[in-house]
Amino acid sequence: MNLKFTVDEKMSSLNCSVPGFKYDDFDRSGFLNLAKVNRMLEMSRLNDFMLISPEFHTTKMRSFLFGSQLKASKHLYKTAAVDHPMKFHMQLSNVGRSSIDAEQSLVDDQTGTVLVQRIVRIVNIDPLTKTAAPLSDDLRKLLKEKIHASGDNQLPRLEFPADVPEKHFVHRESVRFSDMDFVFHSNQGSYLLYAFECAAMAASKGFYSKILDDICFYPAKSALGLHVAECFAGDALQVITWEDEKNPMLIYFVVKNKNGVAYNAKVEFYSPEELT
Repeated sequence: MNLKFTVDEKMSSLNCSVPGFKYDDFDRSGFLNLAKVNRMLEMSRLNDFMLISPEFHTTKMRSFLFGSQLKASKHLYKTAAVDHPMKFHMQLSNVGRSSIDAEQSLVDDQTGTVLVQRIVRIVNIDPLTKTAAPLSDDLRKLLKEKIHASGDNQLPRLEFPADVPEKHFVHRESVRFSDMDFVFHSNQGSYLLYAFECAAMAASKGFYSKILDDICFYPAKSALGLHVAECFAGDALQVITWEDEKNPMLIYFVVKNKNGVAYNAKVEFYSPEELT
């Protein structure tokens, strides 16, 4: 899809028109699959950062996506279509010692309703130690000047249980070559797809207490995930899930490869009553 981006004068935000969603973005229920939307936004992330912050080219910053949060409105699931004109917007929202946050959104062209909001955090990585490295003072100052007055939307902390509870469900996945991105590791957007596949299998086995049939009839309200390690084509994954003790519509996921935890996430799903 050839989209034309416009960048504001401060080079701190960008916009473009999007004609709609792909057929592949919808699942067997007819609802939009939020994991597919997440992957779509993730695939455009690096190019978007380069457009609004050309300094990334000159500083040779090596970035790693640390985490992301998505929030989906009910309007998204009620109106999403292949022919659905939208506006895509992205702006820098926070600058930390070694990290940069940005906010992405898809807005209904006709009503102005925010359909999806996504906050992403990239972290500067030292290529030798593979740990977080401070941004230069000059780069931090430059980026902070680009943050909009409406910014300061930071990636929230992932409140996550210390241990996997005794009652949990395990699903096994294998990383596909089609999950790779241009640096030949599993694209960050793929992990939520692994989690959703695990949830579908768990629901089909009657594991959850409130999600009683095919999980595709329970669209995702929000998703917060943190990336811990890389995965590569052919890696065998163990995806573990369980529900929150107080809110059974809030589901936890841990994705593990042979080296340990690669991804943690929690997803809250809409109940059918909330969508009526």
